[in-house]
Amino acid sequence: MIFNYKKILLLIISVLILGGCQMSVGHNQEEIVKPSEMNAEELPENETFEDEFTRGFMKSTEKVEGGLYEFTSGTDLYEMSIPEGTVIDQKLYEVDSDKKSEYFLSTISNENKSVTQFRVTFVDFNKQESIEKNLNRLQSGKENELVFEEVESDETLVYIAPLPYTEDEGYGETFGYTVFVQNTNGTGSVDLIYDTFCSEENKNDCSYESMKEGEREKILEIASSVTFKKSDENT
Repeated sequence: MIFNYKKILLLIISVLILGGCQMSVGHNQEEIVKPSEMNAEELPENETFEDEFTRGFMKSTEKVEGGLYEFTSGTDLYEMSIPEGTVIDQKLYEVDSDKKSEYFLSTISNENKSVTQFRVTFVDFNKQESIEKNLNRLQSGKENELVFEEVESDETLVYIAPLPYTEDEGYGETFGYTVFVQNTNGTGSVDLIYDTFCSEENKNDCSYESMKEGEREKILEIASSVTFKKSDENT
């Protein structure tokens, strides 16, 4: 019998490569297990993953840029990143029956003892031509005019305006930002309202003067992470 050693060698290499690919696929499958499917001991120790309702929206337990975690919308039409410690209020979460809009209110307990309310509203049908209309809508009912600044971002238009600063002797300081994010490759927009409260009890740990720039950077980090899944190609 005459052996073709070249063919045998090629066969062995092919088997090894195929086996490696199968192992790689299996490994990737383990990596993409959703937090809602993990055991409690596998989850990070923070409120975002300890809260069962919030955990259901989380894409991964791995942090991304800015120390944020990836959130997947209940409409499945957009994704974004949210801060560690964000807890979504299940009673104040709304998504319409055809999944064209979504609203939620969440609370973030910050390390410096401040508390942030983070409100998110998604509307599927908003177009780029309606940006001015939507900025005026966000302005409606405000005693002080919101001054929006356009910020460059990939595949979206982002507009940010500081919320009026308030201070109350018994209540403390409240400050934050309103942000509007518009899809430029199709329809869809997201409103983000991010306001932080520093009470008299924690004024030594947080204040408007010490936090205002950091809060602006944080909300812009969140806004720039918004990714719309709907484009002109699939509208």
